[in-house]
Amino acid sequence: MNPMKALELGLVSLGLVAGFGFAGKDSSAGGATTAEVAAAPSSPSPRDPDAPRAESADSTPLRPAELTPALGGRHGAESPELRTLRAAERELFPLAGAPNAPAPGVDPFDALSDRLCGPEGCDTKTKRTTEWLKDLRMPDLPVRPDEDLHRYVRFFSETARGRKIFTGWLRKSGRHRGVVSEALRDRQLPQDLHALVFVESGYSPTAVSSAGAVGLFQFMPSTGKAYGLTVEGAVDERRSAQKSAAAGAHHLQDLYERLGSWDLAFAAYNMGYQGMLARMKELGTEDFWELSALPGALPRETQLYVPKILAVALILRNLDRFGFDDVRPDAAIAAASLEVPPHTSLATLARAAGTSVETLRELNPELAGASVPPRSGAAPVAVRVPASGLSRARAMLPRLLDPLDRDALENRVGPSFDWGTDELPRAAREGDKLDTNRAKKKSLPRDTKKKD
Repeated sequence: MNPMKALELGLVSLGLVAGFGFAGKDSSAGGATTAEVAAAPSSPSPRDPDAPRAESADSTPLRPAELTPALGGRHGAESPELRTLRAAERELFPLAGAPNAPAPGVDPFDALSDRLCGPEGCDTKTKRTTEWLKDLRMPDLPVRPDEDLHRYVRFFSETARGRKIFTGWLRKSGRHRGVVSEALRDRQLPQDLHALVFVESGYSPTAVSSAGAVGLFQFMPSTGKAYGLTVEGAVDERRSAQKSAAAGAHHLQDLYERLGSWDLAFAAYNMGYQGMLARMKELGTEDFWELSALPGALPRETQLYVPKILAVALILRNLDRFGFDDVRPDAAIAAASLEVPPHTSLATLARAAGTSVETLRELNPELAGASVPPRSGAAPVAVRVPASGLSRARAMLPRLLDPLDRDALENRVGPSFDWGTDELPRAAREGDKLDTNRAKKKSLPRDTKKKD
């Protein structure tokens, strides 16, 4: 069945949301339980317990939801970047009548400039007029001179806190940006959708929300499964940059084709596909900005989520204009795919590839155990290894897996021991556990086996 058709039928209605979202919802991105969805099928935000519930068209307007406080949760702790952004959002986007709301007609950014920018003031990058977009390069997304969008651009580009967050995201994006770019190209989608990954996970494939959303695109389990990802005890492909990027691009394409605009697609990605459809039908509009302007029509988080993505996309198109052109993204991960027998231990594979178990876990974050789990019976399983160790692994792994030729030295060292650079101490040769903190470093050929 087509993934979107399954979602429309409600088979996976609870996890269409992905995400940290960084919209002030703590580290919870989440999804509701099946019972919650069944009890409130028209809820606009099944993953946010504080979001307003959809009511009938003739009911009184819904009250806007507060930005959710940090809960921590059992699935994952709130990141420092998210904590900082959540605190700033509560100041920058106060609800009308809230104790921290500025006087009518006063921009919260201006009212809080001393606290946001420090004694030296803000590093102003944008004009405070309706024409502030005029001289900027536009992304292939529908940008409009919206007040919330402008406020996000100013926060990320003018304040010390915002610049630190954006700089960190930009640096981390280098490791997996090529993978996401390829997935977007395969679906003929705008490259500006990188902005959604910035906002969802800060470009961390291991990001976990307190509600259980995981990976670059912050998939909930049911949504990940709907888009072909394996989500089980030994394997969670939501953590795989390659697999999650392909699924995320497919999901975004489906939302765009179904809803007809990127504004609505982003809103549905954040609050849930079925919830978005319900609100559009109930209020008789297919315009995100009209929905956003109606009191209580959308969760506060969703109201801010769309302009936040557009703000990030705008800055990414104008790094030089906003002073980020000197930020050096991290180098892309140089890895290659190697097919190995199921149940191969990561320790043995690390030895064969001339690397460490820790490195293999970084390259294959979807693997939860100490060995490569089977996927389809006894068929080989593709695993990523350092590109520099591919030929060595191909030559050595068959020998290391041969029970007649094994010495099991890999079981006597710790996960940080690198078979390409560390010297095996005599203690490990004699059967003692290696203290990797005292292991000597020396240059060894990546494709030659160490003497045992």
